[in-house]
Amino acid sequence: MVFIVVVLFLVIVFALERKQKKVENELFSTTLKLTQLSGDELKRSVSEIYFGKPSQVIIEQNKQLWELFNDIMEKMITEKWYRNPEFSLNELTKEVRSNTKYVSSAIKLFSGLNFNYFVNTFRVQEATERMLQDNFTITMEELMHQCGFQNRGTFYRAFNAKVGMTPKEFRKRVVSERDIM
Repeated sequence: MVFIVVVLFLVIVFALERKQKKVENELFSTTLKLTQLSGDELKRSVSEIYFGKPSQVIIEQNKQLWELFNDIMEKMITEKWYRNPEFSLNELTKEVRSNTKYVSSAIKLFSGLNFNYFVNTFRVQEATERMLQDNFTITMEELMHQCGFQNRGTFYRAFNAKVGMTPKEFRKRVVSERDIM
């Protein structure tokens, strides 16, 4: 009886590890694909992959918010405001000439995230892109600051939530993938 329980436990652990590895591989592949995009393609892909594609009905009912959200996305990608660790909802509001309630509503409706999570999504994306560069020579601490994170805990939590592994695990994975090629 004990033997059966142990075997069952091991089978479950093995299955969970395989599932987790599959999810990590999918996240890694998605991240690699995003780094190869540019311009409108990048804006559309980041929006759809990270935030989902809103239905046409929601867009039609909220045209002004949709236009504001697209303006925010374009500016986040081209101006890279998220690199500033002090970047705030108030600053974003000034940049897009709107009010905090309206900007928050647009971000929440079309990304499903609050402002901080939304901004951290861009920061994590940039961190992964930089780690994928051949000449990645900076420390994780430097990377964290260059991408706009103020503290290591927030960086690691946000990175793990989006990529499915810690920044160090991701970096090791990138290095091992390069060694294979």
